[in-house]
Amino acid sequence: MSSSAASERLVVPALCQPSLLADLPSHDTIFHLLAKHIPPHLRPARDTTGTFPPDESPTNPDLALAMRTNAWRRIALYARERIISAGAPAPSSQPVHDLEPAGPNDVSTVLRWWTVRLQALLRLRLYSQFQLELESLWAILKRTTIPRHSSSSSSSTATTTVRWARLLDSPIVPFSLHVLRAREPLLSADPRAALEKCHALLQRCKVMQRRFVRVAKVDGLLQEGTGTSELEAGARAEAGLWEERGRRMTVLIAFILLDLEDYPAAINLLRPLISPSPSSSPTAQAYNLLFARLFLEAGAVASAQACIQSVSASLPTPIASSDIRTDSGSAETQLQQLLDVSKALLAVWQGDYPAAVGQWERVVHGPQSQSGNHMDMDNSREINPAAMSNLALSRFYQGNVDEATTLLERLLQDEPSTATSAEAVIFNLITMHELRSDDSISHKRRILVHVAQWAGDGTGTSCLKLI
Repeated sequence: MSSSAASERLVVPALCQPSLLADLPSHDTIFHLLAKHIPPHLRPARDTTGTFPPDESPTNPDLALAMRTNAWRRIALYARERIISAGAPAPSSQPVHDLEPAGPNDVSTVLRWWTVRLQALLRLRLYSQFQLELESLWAILKRTTIPRHSSSSSSSTATTTVRWARLLDSPIVPFSLHVLRAREPLLSADPRAALEKCHALLQRCKVMQRRFVRVAKVDGLLQEGTGTSELEAGARAEAGLWEERGRRMTVLIAFILLDLEDYPAAINLLRPLISPSPSSSPTAQAYNLLFARLFLEAGAVASAQACIQSVSASLPTPIASSDIRTDSGSAETQLQQLLDVSKALLAVWQGDYPAAVGQWERVVHGPQSQSGNHMDMDNSREINPAAMSNLALSRFYQGNVDEATTLLERLLQDEPSTATSAEAVIFNLITMHELRSDDSISHKRRILVHVAQWAGDGTGTSCLKLI
């Protein structure tokens, strides 16, 4: 390890070894299904090179757009390129990406790219490669030490003491990397190991939150009467950050407990986080709706209803459809849409399918759909594939198999990129064709071609029910 004395930036060349980052497979599972089921002249052209379009900057591509379009192969390859290039001597004219505020060779920058790389591998479902690269990264973080400077002063002299600590224990390592490490045992079907690691992270979040709260209080007392200092404001912001991280870890632990079918533990874990006051922030109310879904999965219907009622009370009047179209990005509008989804899920759980259909139509088409033509999509609204799939399922449970199938087929044609990336949509559509047709294999092959043409990277193939 070396450090730049001028900028006090740390550089760890060991993190940038090309041997740590394996090449991606040239083909995916969709390729193999096409080779088995579709004649060569009917197979759609697919780009598996992972290169960005020529109209994008090769040094600063639009990663946000790549994420929205599920171009995870491009992201994984680009992250690998940035990690490896950070280990080489930096030329004076080296291009800098937007994710590199500390410089392309700084260890904090390299670890950001490692996080991007590992997330992309997960999205590509390359679980073995993800585990191998994560293990290699963790070994380096454990054995690498970095200096920590502490100052002390006496009546006559001031001295600086240098202590060495593991890079793994440094705040330089992104918290999201620790979360990936904690979740990794889930890939090996070891949820209890993941539960233990996630619980350790949750305790760390609580400790750090209390620490920054104390710092803010002490500085507030020192600054009494003179306003809020920069240190106090920063400490409060850090405390809020760790509180949010703790809340997210709690939700993650609850999901693991639900997978273990430990429903009482999941319910007891979530109940203290409920915000019963209607005046709570939109973020707190959004969490209430998330908790409602988890409560439904755990069978705690009364708790789910309480969460939904709390959010309903914070939105006393239904939002008009025109407001939803013109102000779809506002917190209140988004909360209303989440509330509609939660009410629909509650109706499905209770077996009230007519009410569920009405709620899903409100989610998909807007409030005006309850008095209009339900089969006409509102083109001014962004299509929610999960909601459309659930609407079709509710129609199916009412016995309207043909209408349910038509809904999903229209979604597949009108929003191909979105629909083919939603595995639940494909699975439900193929299941309906199996129930209503004696020749479901032809439908499966037709949908396979559509998925291969439109879906992004990492799309699963088990939903196609083809071997």
